[in-house]
Amino acid sequence: MFFLMTFLQHDTTFSLLALAAAAFTAVFWFLFLEFKPRRTPLDGWLALFLFTAVFALLVAPNGRWATAKLAVLLAGTLWFYLAAALKQQQLVHAVAWLSVSTAAFALYFLLAQDWQSWPADGALLQALTARWMTIRPANGLPAMHANKTGGLLAAFLPLAGTLSWQWMWQRRWLRGGGMGIVVACMSWGLLFSSSRGAWLALFCGAFLAALSLWLLAQGVKRPYVWVGMLITLVVLGLALLFTAGQLGGGLSRLILAQQTLSLIGEYPLSGGGLVAFGPLYSQYLRVIPVFFFSYAHNLYLDIWLEQGPLALLAFLGLMLTTLHLLLRADRAHGALRFGLLAGLLTLLLHGWVDDAFYGTWGAPHLLLLAGLAVALAPATLTTTCPPARNGRVPYWLVARGMVLVMVATAAFFYRPLLSAAYANWGALQMGRIELADWPTNRWDDGTLARQIDTTPFTCALAYNAHNSSALYRLGLLALGKREFETAVTYLTAAYTYNHTHRGIRKALAYSYIWSGQIETAVPLLHGVPEAPGEMTNYASWWRAQGRNDLAQHANRAAQALAP
Repeated sequence: MFFLMTFLQHDTTFSLLALAAAAFTAVFWFLFLEFKPRRTPLDGWLALFLFTAVFALLVAPNGRWATAKLAVLLAGTLWFYLAAALKQQQLVHAVAWLSVSTAAFALYFLLAQDWQSWPADGALLQALTARWMTIRPANGLPAMHANKTGGLLAAFLPLAGTLSWQWMWQRRWLRGGGMGIVVACMSWGLLFSSSRGAWLALFCGAFLAALSLWLLAQGVKRPYVWVGMLITLVVLGLALLFTAGQLGGGLSRLILAQQTLSLIGEYPLSGGGLVAFGPLYSQYLRVIPVFFFSYAHNLYLDIWLEQGPLALLAFLGLMLTTLHLLLRADRAHGALRFGLLAGLLTLLLHGWVDDAFYGTWGAPHLLLLAGLAVALAPATLTTTCPPARNGRVPYWLVARGMVLVMVATAAFFYRPLLSAAYANWGALQMGRIELADWPTNRWDDGTLARQIDTTPFTCALAYNAHNSSALYRLGLLALGKREFETAVTYLTAAYTYNHTHRGIRKALAYSYIWSGQIETAVPLLHGVPEAPGEMTNYASWWRAQGRNDLAQHANRAAQALAP
């Protein structure tokens, strides 16, 4: 899979090849290794996750991209069940092969990366990478994204390291030394990725795993260790997010996360669709018709935006159940247990500052560590839950209680929920029309805006007049139809109820400009660095549209916004 990622990372054919590779491996294992799929405690969460993925395919702005993403997620699911079906005596060999393939991936990165175009962070690393580029042979291999590569290597490095240590402890010098070389290659690739987020996630994940297992060995009760680990995981993740470095375009990861949450608020029930972040972020957060970012640089927000809140719940359920299995695993597999726990915690921590396992070509490996953890856990822990015994609360009773809570919530808050549902549905329909050929690299001349039905948004306002998402979309449509006074009315109301939404603020400012209210618009455009250049371009564009009056407004705005 790593080689497929390397050569086809920008090709939609990658998704089909990833699925075919997983299917071929399954057939091979079935014929020669007595592969038998097994039921796991993660099945319910995984079924919910895949259900939301299929729904996200149906509502996605671009069906071809979404189909490719779904194929990759299905490949990841198949890899999960292949890993989960491993017998415990096969697990060491599987981890060894995984480590070797990851090391080969790291070597490819070292051979292909162009550090002249994408310099490493820090003077020392820049000097080392520059020296390395003079030594390695010249080649035309496609380069990899350093942060994504670092995240993948950091998550799988603990497994290789613990396996090498275990073999050396057992005095299997040849195997231990060979795996030591693998660890060195992976570490070299991680170092040269200069991904500080990956380094910190690896260090914190390994420390937290070691501390948790040490506390269990000292006799601390498992629930206390479990709760402490989760609290520490969240605190460390937030610390990484708040201290993360800058991205392209002068954005920090924290600001991008805040903007993504604003975008999620427009699709509160369904999500925006698979592979939807790029078009949705450009069109409705930055209000530009060109590419800016392809993913949110945050694992959890990417899942939430694309597949909705149920998918995020399912993913968290998957990960927490896996951590539970690892904490209860047999101490006889201490090295691999530590490696899997450290790798999984690294993946979850790195997910706060980047997304190497869902928003990019690493998606086939999203559940691989979880599958290996299921294989490591004793069989008594990986069967489906038995009926209630010894006074335990039945699971069906808990499920019914949750349903009753949801029904009660819907009964008391049905008007806001119906409003959100109408606005959500209208936003999906709007995106499928406006983003079908994204990126167009040109502004809409009003043709698309006239094709969009406004009924869902007016229905949303009938149930909740303060629905900022519905007001925003009606304002955008009025703006596209050149009904600028109407746009100002809708967008002013939307801005009143949602001051933090960048798209609302920018669209309102532009509505003021086209209405001739330049002085009112200028304060709203502070912190919108692209506005002066766009106004200059709009002046020429409006003249080409035969609107010299609007071209004059654009020129006045450009002068007012000039430094």
